[in-house]
Amino acid sequence: MKTPCPRCKRTLEQCGEVVVEGESFAVFQCDDCIEPMQFGGESFDAAYTFALRPDGTTFDPSADDLTE
Repeated sequence: MKTPCPRCKRTLEQCGEVVVEGESFAVFQCDDCIEPMQFGGESFDAAYTFALRPDGTTFDPSADDLTE
């Protein structure tokens, strides 16, 4: 599966899958769109990662409320 990055519009290949409440969602990662992250008190840069709902909207699979 392919989809454009919602930020830079680069065409991305699916890189994984996440299952939420029994439903599977395609996961994509854009190495061109870097964002700062915090983990364990440390700051680092990470590729923008998102999941795609069946209706085409994106969400952050690591967020508690699954909204973006």
